[in-house]
Amino acid sequence: MYNAATFGLLLLPLLALTPGCAKQGDMAGPHGGDALGTSFGERAEASPAKQRRSDRPASPLPSGAGAFESEAAPSEADRWNDDADFSSGAIAIEESKPGLGTAYGEHRHSSVETVGFRRADPSTPDVVFSIRYNDVGGVRAAASHKRTRAFSDDALQQHAGLSFALLDDRGDVLPAASVGSELWAVGQPEARYSLAIANDTSSAFEVVTSVDGLDVIDGAPASFSKRGYIVDPFSSVVIDGWRTSESSVAAFRFSSIEDSYSERMGDGRNVGVIGAAFFREAPRQWEEWRAPEETWRRDRANPFPL
Repeated sequence: MYNAATFGLLLLPLLALTPGCAKQGDMAGPHGGDALGTSFGERAEASPAKQRRSDRPASPLPSGAGAFESEAAPSEADRWNDDADFSSGAIAIEESKPGLGTAYGEHRHSSVETVGFRRADPSTPDVVFSIRYNDVGGVRAAASHKRTRAFSDDALQQHAGLSFALLDDRGDVLPAASVGSELWAVGQPEARYSLAIANDTSSAFEVVTSVDGLDVIDGAPASFSKRGYIVDPFSSVVIDGWRTSESSVAAFRFSSIEDSYSERMGDGRNVGVIGAAFFREAPRQWEEWRAPEETWRRDRANPFPL
């Protein structure tokens, strides 16, 4: 099982120069709800006197902060290489199905605190992960369209100590298929899922996430300039839904495209893709400069001077 650790939220990161200044604003959700807004960002890590709350009890991962544990994929996802899956008749039938989107689900408890954060590069993320999703038929159709084969995989991406995964409601990594250079998660209608992020590095990161092209914090079109969640060094977070207030989210649930949040908001162009952009924290002020004599002295320090 994958367990969540400390949770944090960052508002407008480009202005994150002072800690903890927040105000109320408009929030995501077709059903309304309180919004989060600040002059800089909401993050679980960046200020010396930061405060944060978790939406789940923190517990260590089974094998390091960057580890995600997954079970064997369902039988449907284990048959990507069957020749019958890619017959022209079968694909034609599957392509007639509309596929999956993500609905604005039930409210779930998830508390966050607003803290200051400053990015090393305000506009360019260090790492961007992208995972597409659909039902089994839709993934097979995507492979047929690209004239390639689909191979069984997990809905998990990793790079340079950073990990991004889609989890089912039990906390297991969803099954997926590799189609060319793209990773496609395999979902089931009405099933709840979460976004899991792990940081197995010594730096803090702000992570801006999107579902179906919509930012998971404010529900508007996603952008690198949006606020994000903060992942401390050697820690992890789980995002259960679109944020509706400082204490709740609307769960992510696979749905028909017609019932998806993006379609209901009038912009279903990007349905079926989930993204995570990682921005490294800028060095703290005391880390930005060292006096030359300080370095010289430490290089010559003797543990046994007498």
